[in-house]
Amino acid sequence: MSQEELAFPIMDRASLSRIENGRVTPSKQHLEALLEKLGLHASSVANFYLNKELTEIQKIQNELNSLLANQIMDENDPVIAKIDDLISQLENHETFMQNSLDMQRLLTDKATNAVNKKENPEEILEILTKSIKITIPDYDVKKIKDYFLSNQDVRILNLFAVVNNIIGNFAEGIDILYGLKANLENHCIDATAMGRTYPSLTYNLSSNLQRIRRYKEALDVCIDGQKVCLNTYSLIYMPQLVLVESVCHFYLGNPEESKMLAVQAYHAATMFKQDYIVQTLISFAKDKLEMDF
Repeated sequence: MSQEELAFPIMDRASLSRIENGRVTPSKQHLEALLEKLGLHASSVANFYLNKELTEIQKIQNELNSLLANQIMDENDPVIAKIDDLISQLENHETFMQNSLDMQRLLTDKATNAVNKKENPEEILEILTKSIKITIPDYDVKKIKDYFLSNQDVRILNLFAVVNNIIGNFAEGIDILYGLKANLENHCIDATAMGRTYPSLTYNLSSNLQRIRRYKEALDVCIDGQKVCLNTYSLIYMPQLVLVESVCHFYLGNPEESKMLAVQAYHAATMFKQDYIVQTLISFAKDKLEMDF
């Protein structure tokens, strides 16, 4: 990777050179973006890289991230109003609004909550396009596997896939997720970063493939995701991946294998208190496998 590739578009090459030479201290946001584009896990370096004002901003962002991580099924959920309030706090913070990477994060948070509120998908895609072009001005879905991506870029592209699914454009969503999968396999060298991103990505991709009945492909993606879960001890997505694997085996004519996997997924989802997955498994087992847990 050249200095130009690493720096663009978040800073110019001369600024990156000054950072490398120790003449300039980067902001937390720039440091994280640079490390993530290099395929490294940034938080271990930047955990304490904050002054008082940035600490206040980070606390708001941490709470926002925690709320957005919840699976919100009802657009009237009071959590949505709390998310909107936190977003407003950041919008009214002068220091925060001066940083283009913070602006990108804020746009992505807005798009995420717009999905929760079931707002116009086309408008959400416009927000996401504006967001991704902050760091990838020449964004093209066919080039995803070749970009040097930050975690925020990965999050935006995942959201692109989600919104494309909402409007029924499954092919576009699958292309994005396959591009992301290849990108992580080619560029991500940090096990922690891989474990944090790859399992959810493979779950989303395998679910989409299952939805359009590409069961064998979905199975292969599930296996790839499970390997990373086990190798990185990032097990939170194991129940979902095993659920998709069970469904695919059923439709591929392997009912006994499907039953065994459904039982495993049920107990794992119960252990992780993933109620939505538990209920999905109960319905699937009763309707398709003729079994009760």
